[in-house]
Amino acid sequence: MVVSAAAGSGKTRVLVGRYLRILERCGHRPHQIVAITFTEEAASQMASRVREGVVARLSSARSAERERLWETVLEALGDAPITTLHGFCLRLLRDHGSRVGLDPGFAVLSGGDQLLLLDRCLQELLDSWSRTRLPAFATLLRYLPYRRIERVLTEMVRRRNHLAARSSLDQLQILSRLYRRETA
Repeated sequence: MVVSAAAGSGKTRVLVGRYLRILERCGHRPHQIVAITFTEEAASQMASRVREGVVARLSSARSAERERLWETVLEALGDAPITTLHGFCLRLLRDHGSRVGLDPGFAVLSGGDQLLLLDRCLQELLDSWSRTRLPAFATLLRYLPYRRIERVLTEMVRRRNHLAARSSLDQLQILSRLYRRETA
């Protein structure tokens, strides 16, 4: 189920209600239900409301069976994947990354570290092109100095999210403006 609506419209209330009904009616355990939100704050709020809902159901249980159900759910809530998309993917990688050869000690890079790594990779790419005398790169060097090529490519990498959200024509126009600015 996907719920999409404006802020303050009751999305969390709807999702928490659905989540609790799935636990109650379907017999699923918290680790079997994935709840994904856009922000850490929303995920935290949702987890908190689910916990409140479970505690309320536990305290109002009218049978020993229902009480055991909600006690079991309450104990298992710590493993519930109530998180952001990034958090869910990170959990998958931590739990199953070894199946695809991922180092179990991998780390998620901060924004600044990502930029440093991208800059280093770009520099290595340009150096490799220079060493191998790649024909297309040699042609480009006839028209632009190395440092300008480096700046244009760096700017393209830094604007990759902005570019990816645009149509192909918009992308070409943005790249054209970047090129003109660097060659002026």
